[in-house]
Amino acid sequence: MIKISAEMKKTTVVLIIAVIFILAAGVGIYYLGLVDLSDYNLLPLFGLYAAVVSASAFVVWLIVLILKSARRGRVKHVLSQNGYSAEFFERAEKYAKRPKSGVLYAKKRLWLAESYIDGRRYESAHSVLKDIDLTSFNTETAAKYYLTYAYLFLITGDFDGAEATLKMGKPFTDKLAKNRYKYAQTYLVNGIMKYARGNYEKAEKSFDRAISSGNRNVEITALLYKGLVCLRLGRKDDAKDIVVKLGNMKKTHRQSEDLLKLIKKVEKAYTI
Repeated sequence: MIKISAEMKKTTVVLIIAVIFILAAGVGIYYLGLVDLSDYNLLPLFGLYAAVVSASAFVVWLIVLILKSARRGRVKHVLSQNGYSAEFFERAEKYAKRPKSGVLYAKKRLWLAESYIDGRRYESAHSVLKDIDLTSFNTETAAKYYLTYAYLFLITGDFDGAEATLKMGKPFTDKLAKNRYKYAQTYLVNGIMKYARGNYEKAEKSFDRAISSGNRNVEITALLYKGLVCLRLGRKDDAKDIVVKLGNMKKTHRQSEDLLKLIKKVEKAYTI
């Protein structure tokens, strides 16, 4: 099934406006007398004109949609087949190069940075993030940007950098606080910060909030970290239950890799 993105919805609106403009132009040309249509029945002629214009616009929209979906599909296929390989990142870079500016470009670059983080190419992720133009982001996407950057600092051991980034992003993340689904990533990153600082009980509370947010992607990552918390607190049975639960959930490639690591840690806890 083809998924229609927000950008494609905007494209649809633009095409509809274009169709209306073309139809209006046709009517205007007739009333200005630029074309002599006195020998024709105007109603069926106008209907045919409208149908041809609308059909042409629909075909153009469909071709653009299929091409965009095909490009995304090829990138995802390479990831599923070969993991975070050189081929995947080569295709991901090409996908994220167009268009050269605007909201869509910025969002694609943010997605590319997240892919680099998942693929453990942290220097590349940092390079992409520092060059993103934030002025084109809405509140939700800006919040995601700062949370992604903070997460990058955390997993590379720069806790002070992560804390400073979270403070810069707070005006954006605070606006999402009333929506648990949209605030889920904030719970997650704050939980990772507490975990990194050794505040395991407080970290677990943040992870529990992320898990109950309804955001499935965030929920899985929060469960992975909660499993680590349980091991830190000596609750190996709880960690084992989390592993079993995660085994039945659809995961990203990185989450699957992290689950294997958690499984090994749980197995080690039972053999000690």
